[in-house]
Amino acid sequence: MKRGKEDNGQEFFRLGQEGPLPEGSFVALVDGAQAPLLPLDLPAGLKGQARERVARLKISDGIGLPVAQVELRPLAAKPHNTPWSHVILTDTDQVAVWRKRCERAGSRCRAILPDYLSLPTLAQVWTIATTEKITTARLGLEDGFSCEHDLAVQLLTKADKPKAVFRLGGAQPVLDQLLDQLAVPICSSAAELAANDLPAPKVLGHGELLFDLRQNPMAMFEQSRAMLGAWRMPTLLALLGLGLWSASAMVSLRDFQSRALATRVATVAEVRKHFVSSGPVLDIRTQVSQTLATRQGQMQDTSGQMLPLALFKSAAQIMQDHPSTLVTASFNAASGLTLSLVLPDFAKLDLLVAALEAGGIAVQIIESSSAEEGGVNSILVLQAKGKARG
Repeated sequence: MKRGKEDNGQEFFRLGQEGPLPEGSFVALVDGAQAPLLPLDLPAGLKGQARERVARLKISDGIGLPVAQVELRPLAAKPHNTPWSHVILTDTDQVAVWRKRCERAGSRCRAILPDYLSLPTLAQVWTIATTEKITTARLGLEDGFSCEHDLAVQLLTKADKPKAVFRLGGAQPVLDQLLDQLAVPICSSAAELAANDLPAPKVLGHGELLFDLRQNPMAMFEQSRAMLGAWRMPTLLALLGLGLWSASAMVSLRDFQSRALATRVATVAEVRKHFVSSGPVLDIRTQVSQTLATRQGQMQDTSGQMLPLALFKSAAQIMQDHPSTLVTASFNAASGLTLSLVLPDFAKLDLLVAALEAGGIAVQIIESSSAEEGGVNSILVLQAKGKARG
């Protein structure tokens, strides 16, 4: 079992290997390739739970996993009031294994972190550490990765040029050749960084422990914590207030669970009626999408009108130039293509509608309303104007 201590005296323990957990305080490290740090392009108007929800849908669609299988935590201090752009992505089953392994250590385990967050780092400086097979990198404060050397070279080629490189570990010819081509100082110690007027890099000195993989990252938990904090007062009143709140919360939870169950039953009935006539209904979203795709593929362009996929493609090309997030899409032969979108504001909605109309697509706004989390929820029905164009 590999253990190590950094300059700040913090002991690190790498999971995934046999052996006992440390007896003292430690931070557990996991392979960064299993908890990658990914950039996301999301509308600036989306905040809080809405931003997390859209991010989960976007990542789920991109990698082909159910939303329930994806767990992400924004790389930003909670309560996530600013529009964050990077997330740490993990598989829910895998992170459950890590948490179970560290449960026995109790408070001795300070956090579970991807290994790249354990590197000493400072702003605008790359920290690159190599072993025989793996490159671990921290590209300033908001980016990092852990992967094989060849892939690391490709990722570094696309990254913004740093002020300097803090190089750790053994030599890797192709990687080191790329670093030499940057024409920036390459330092292997804090003293060399200081000679280039750069401060010493810090280990866990930039809030990395906030991104503890043991904790559930969803914003609703932070909101619940803030709600509980509002009850703080002298001891007797606090206990009384907490008791009243708990009773109310239990009633609300039972009501929510009852309504959720009723909604689920009704939804399954509709899906059974219109989409999945036989077999189990396990993943409504995926099964309905597959059925719609099959039906659309069977449709023939007998009338000369634009087919659903062609219409969707034309609309998507126009929507690329407008800040909008697609939540759902469906097609009905009678009504046309229905899109559920999230936009920053009503003005952006008007601009998008005008652009679609100018592009030969008739638009009917079914719903447009302000979202509680910010932005505008809208439902549009699209139909091609006249004949399909080649």
